[in-house]
Amino acid sequence: MRSVHANPGVRTVRSEATITDGLRVREAAIGFLSGPHLRRTVGSATASGAPGGVIRDALPAEIAALVRRDLICDAGWTREYWVLDEDSAVHRVEPQRFEETRPDLRFSRYSCLRSPHRDSLALRAVLSAAVDRRCLANLADACGTPLRFVSADVGAYGCGDYLRRHSDVFDHRVFGMVWFFNEDRPPAAGGELVVETGSGECTVVEPLAGSVAVIPFHPSAHHLVASVRSERWRRYSVAIHYAAAG
Repeated sequence: MRSVHANPGVRTVRSEATITDGLRVREAAIGFLSGPHLRRTVGSATASGAPGGVIRDALPAEIAALVRRDLICDAGWTREYWVLDEDSAVHRVEPQRFEETRPDLRFSRYSCLRSPHRDSLALRAVLSAAVDRRCLANLADACGTPLRFVSADVGAYGCGDYLRRHSDVFDHRVFGMVWFFNEDRPPAAGGELVVETGSGECTVVEPLAGSVAVIPFHPSAHHLVASVRSERWRRYSVAIHYAAAG
């Protein structure tokens, strides 16, 4: 948790350091989002119908650590439970309702950060870079179509948390990116992102800090987050979605 010091000089130093960290993260995120490596990966994934691609070390380790610090320290996390109805529509429910729902209709459980703290400048830098006009132009060029930002889902998965197999083909969505900010994963800890195409081809993505997975959205494509099995490790991620504009 963030501590508040009575000494105003200490608070000033910490505030300046936080601002500097945020600027560093934003510069690194924009550099990645507007760069050729991501453009090639997005272009290839969206054009070929492949299950996507993974860019390791998209952000330097020290930059990813700054974002992870914000994620760990932010007190705004809420537990969320989602279920499917008989028509496959997804609804958020209370924990008791979730436990009473048939296992095959339990869609996901995890912790979500809907509104990052105003001092979480490193995390906010990633979110702001995702809508930067230079980055949107680079991604649009990769897809060959104008894009608009749709949403960003900041999630934390602890022991037993998961997101079941689903497709994101709605609202004219074209592709998504999942950024990973967790610490190194213990062996057999779970939490993998699994992306598949209609042909059954799959990509299993290990959640490594600083890496980014690109997920193209096609009618027959699906993805999921495998259940976390470790009681000590948490999977931190930011999923960003883009759709065709106009």
